[in-house]
Amino acid sequence: MEIDNDVLNAGRTLQSVMLSIYRSELIYPSDVAKAATVIEQACHGASRTAGWWNDLRTGEELINRPHIVGEKLMLVVSEIAEANEGVGSTMDDKLPHRLMTEVELADTVIRIADLTGALRVDLGQVMGDISSFDETFLHLLRKFQQKSERAHLMQIVSYVAKAMEGHRKARKDALFIHRPAIAVELARAVFMCFDVSERFGHDLASAIAEKLAFNATRPDHKKDARLAEGGKAY
Repeated sequence: MEIDNDVLNAGRTLQSVMLSIYRSELIYPSDVAKAATVIEQACHGASRTAGWWNDLRTGEELINRPHIVGEKLMLVVSEIAEANEGVGSTMDDKLPHRLMTEVELADTVIRIADLTGALRVDLGQVMGDISSFDETFLHLLRKFQQKSERAHLMQIVSYVAKAMEGHRKARKDALFIHRPAIAVELARAVFMCFDVSERFGHDLASAIAEKLAFNATRPDHKKDARLAEGGKAY
């Protein structure tokens, strides 16, 4: 598998940002924005190339379907549930040299970045804004230091649920009133994925890069396999 070093380095940047947040050190929002944008473009680009945003039979653009965002968010929740299932020493079945929780957190970020890319809400800029102005959220990240890994995962679910509610009601964010609530809540979820990884020793940056490389060649993601009985329809 060929790892995308740009994605790897972007993930490393976001990991280092978490340490700066914990220590209340200076954060450069432009670095946060650039790193998150690299990840968003890589994740959404890979998904587009693999055909996950078009109907396999008709070629229809799926982003125009009324309930597609809810479906995609449910898939995000499924990754978090699997991350929770793997808490402890369970190894992943796709990347067996990595812990299951680490890989499922990578899948969570990949799915969120794919969705924000499809919605064109600029994940990078939103995460940059949060790192600059959302002191309440940054304080929560510092406060979560003593909480369990499962508590962190449940908090990610909370942000995804808020994202769904914001989308369903077409809300703007309460703090960033010019931005859709779904964008801000999903950005917070990505921050929390890096937070739980930093707290509990997961190398999320390399897991994201490796899982993207793995997904690019896996047989069950090919069109024929997805159209077959029992294949992944979406």
